[in-house]
Amino acid sequence: MCEVVTHVGGNIGESRAVRLGDHFTLMMLADVPEKESLKMQESLAHISGIYTSTFETSDPRSVQIIPKVVCKLDLKVLILKIVRVCIFLSHHMILL
Repeated sequence: MCEVVTHVGGNIGESRAVRLGDHFTLMMLADVPEKESLKMQESLAHISGIYTSTFETSDPRSVQIIPKVVCKLDLKVLILKIVRVCIFLSHHMILL
C-alpha cells in the first residue's frame, strides 16, 4: 500500500495498525496530489486479498479545538457529593 501511495507522488503522514482477533487493520493518513487521487484509489482497490476504503479528509492540524467546561458544579457541592459517596461506600463495606 505504501508503494501505491508513493508511486502517485504521495506521502504517508501518519499510520495506525491494530490486530483484533484474527483481523488486521491499517489506517493511514496520506497526502496525495489531487489529480492522482482517483488513480491511487483504483490501484488500492485492485490489490488482491485485502479490502480497502479511502476517504478524503482535511489536514487534522487545521481543525481548531476549543475546550468547553461541561461540569458547572460549585467546588463545595462537588466535594460534598464525593464525601457522600465515600460515606455510602464505607457503610456498605465497599473498599476502593
